[in-house]
Amino acid sequence: MMAAAGDELLIVVANFQELFTVHGATPAIAGTPDQPPHGHVVKAVLWPDQPGWLLLAPAAPDIPVAGSCCHPPAEVIVPTGLGAVTLAALDEPVARARLTAFCAGAARVRIMATVHSLGLTWLAAALGADRVVGLPACPAGLVRRWNTKLGGRDLALAAGIPPDLMPAQAAMPSLDHALITLKDLRGGGRWLLKPNAACGGFGLVEANGGQDVPERLLGELRGRRTAKASWKSLYDMSEPLVLQQFLGERERNTSLTADFEVAPDGAVAFLGVAQQRLQRGFVYQGATYTPDAPWRMHSDMIVDIGQRLGARMAVERFQGCYNLDFLVTPDNRLWLIELNVRRSAPLDQFLTLRRLVGPNWMDHSAFDCHEAFPITGAVDSLCALEDRLRRHRLAFHDGQGVLAFHLSHRSERPYAGLLVIGPNGAAVDTIRRRLEDVLHG
Repeated sequence: MMAAAGDELLIVVANFQELFTVHGATPAIAGTPDQPPHGHVVKAVLWPDQPGWLLLAPAAPDIPVAGSCCHPPAEVIVPTGLGAVTLAALDEPVARARLTAFCAGAARVRIMATVHSLGLTWLAAALGADRVVGLPACPAGLVRRWNTKLGGRDLALAAGIPPDLMPAQAAMPSLDHALITLKDLRGGGRWLLKPNAACGGFGLVEANGGQDVPERLLGELRGRRTAKASWKSLYDMSEPLVLQQFLGERERNTSLTADFEVAPDGAVAFLGVAQQRLQRGFVYQGATYTPDAPWRMHSDMIVDIGQRLGARMAVERFQGCYNLDFLVTPDNRLWLIELNVRRSAPLDQFLTLRRLVGPNWMDHSAFDCHEAFPITGAVDSLCALEDRLRRHRLAFHDGQGVLAFHLSHRSERPYAGLLVIGPNGAAVDTIRRRLEDVLHG
């Protein structure tokens, strides 16, 4: 897609993982996003509101290099190979030609990234630094600190968030220290052991105060603490554990996730909030939203907390996306659980709905996102899956239907990332039931 003269283009850069790479490693444009790659090329095709967009992302074996068959190759730069995307977009002649052609004629190019890197500096220079905006100016070390459980809480307190809106927690310098502390909690109660630096709900262990941690959980936890860093837990062995108060009841709690963005001028925008679908109580598997959800009564407080945090980060020259996790307990009390200064999975849905429906999508639409929807039968490509949806009149059209954003064959049964959209919850439920008949039948 070529931009008309004077348009602003948006280049989405997935480089949060640069915070977790080895010091001194080759700077990357896109870093190493969560592994295995979950369709970053296709997943972001509808993100920005601007007339044009470009995504720098890793290639994945289950995604065509050109992205979905519905989107032209010129809109996607995918350097070959897995792992870190270094400066291939500038070094490879074909990729560089795509990049320069895409940006030709644009009056301004805005880069959406979480942390700065030498790769971004070189990218800006290649595009013409005088027309590039959005380069992160906040020190990467500070962003890294905010992305920990302890650092995020410190930031919330500095932003004026009342401590009684957050669960009690304490740093545990070692696993042995945490186990002794747990056993000494004579008042009992339920607690969570969390890695200070982690995401996606991985690495959490629930334990009871005043008791020994069961051998099964203890072995699992020790294994996690000694394992190499992985896409599941993002463990940093130099980080402490966090002992956090367990709130409410797992089966009756409502877990919410909200996204915001600090613009280059410091303005804070609210992008959306939804209920998380969690596996095994903590692991993210998707999100749902309906305009009449009971938890929406907390929307104003969620936006206020997000605005306060964003304003505080803007003081430190931060710009980019950030995410907040909340919990509504059975007594209908809202809690701020943690801050994630990075591109979150639900952000895909929020920006997709914003582009398809409009800025007021939360008043007019519902959605149900499945990160791992099981499929029966042979589906060898994302294009084949999209064709199957069209044949059964399930593909997104006229405000409702299904969008497919990734396909994986990494398990015995293939599964897909699917986003079901409708005007209300009832419509979404109807489409989902038809989808289950088609893909499970």
